[in-house]
Amino acid sequence: MKADAVKQASSRFSPRSVAPNARTQEFTRFPLGNHSTLKRKHRSNSMSSSFISCDWGTSSFRLRLVSHGDLSIQRQVKRNQGIKDVFSQCRDRSLDDRCDAFEEILREATDELFRNTEPPSRTIFLSGMASSSIGWKELPYTSLPFPLTGESLVYDAITIRTANQQSFNVLLFSGIASETEIMRGEECELIGIASLPALAEAMEDCLVVLPGTHSKHVSIRDRRITDFHTVMTGELFDTISKHTILSASLTLSSGMIESPETPANQAAFTSGVELARDLGFARSLFQIRTRSVLHQKSSESNRWFLSGLLIGSEWLSLLEQDTHCPIVLAAGSQFSAAYQSAAQILGLDDRIISLTSTEVTQAAIRGHAKLQETFANQ
Repeated sequence: MKADAVKQASSRFSPRSVAPNARTQEFTRFPLGNHSTLKRKHRSNSMSSSFISCDWGTSSFRLRLVSHGDLSIQRQVKRNQGIKDVFSQCRDRSLDDRCDAFEEILREATDELFRNTEPPSRTIFLSGMASSSIGWKELPYTSLPFPLTGESLVYDAITIRTANQQSFNVLLFSGIASETEIMRGEECELIGIASLPALAEAMEDCLVVLPGTHSKHVSIRDRRITDFHTVMTGELFDTISKHTILSASLTLSSGMIESPETPANQAAFTSGVELARDLGFARSLFQIRTRSVLHQKSSESNRWFLSGLLIGSEWLSLLEQDTHCPIVLAAGSQFSAAYQSAAQILGLDDRIISLTSTEVTQAAIRGHAKLQETFANQ
């Protein structure tokens, strides 16, 4: 990120005066490693046995005290206060008031995390949608190619003070962007995934698939993100299930589930994958309705047909730009079985490197640990 772009972003968030005994804020915006004072602050915590990791996504908030050694979670605060809901609650307020609302959530959660105990670290690594236009502080994106050490990641250093007058240095990380795509939060997960010893060779040339509401397909060359694409698989499933004529033929649910529980569901899923391959997504979609009307397929069966149609279409879209390199599937327990099943149907299973549930769950935490190493080594 060029210095003038960062400087321009800084002008939007000048320090505000605060009431006595309230929190103070220090605003800086720069690529990682260009501020000696911050590096010294970080180094003072670099030998701590634990660090503080915060993943603030669209729908959830997770603040965790993590052990350096095995990345085990020692303490955590989890809340359903995602960026989207908080923004919706205060979207009509001034920018200052909106920032205060986000900061108050972090302050309260930090107080709860360290209630009746002395924090072993005073630096919070915060990634996700908090740095977006609907989040706490909007930060400019880092451009591609993006090294998976995180050294070029743009961030904001903010000092907050909790109710019991404990000060914490929050490192709010931005996301990355290409000419046509954006991501926030997944870049820290990818930094963590790339640090797994078992993937050292794969990270020289691979594709990483991160399933979810907005799945990401990420091209990695020489341990750098060179390109990525977004596939709205999860959101399309939810929208089609609830807001189209097809909803009458589908089981109402909160989203795709882990794996087909019965042979009949597996057959419906397989049919969806195969039809996506043979006819394409748009031509296949209305089959949900005709399966119900003409063939008396149950709404549960149609639900699995739709899952197969969407996941199969996602895999096929990846193959359009495929270079026959290994595919790292970071699906964890939630979607792993369905994605692996679709990959097998399409003849991709021999190229899949599937991460364990623990490896996926720890991805953001591992990414924050790697960012702390990057600071300490500069």
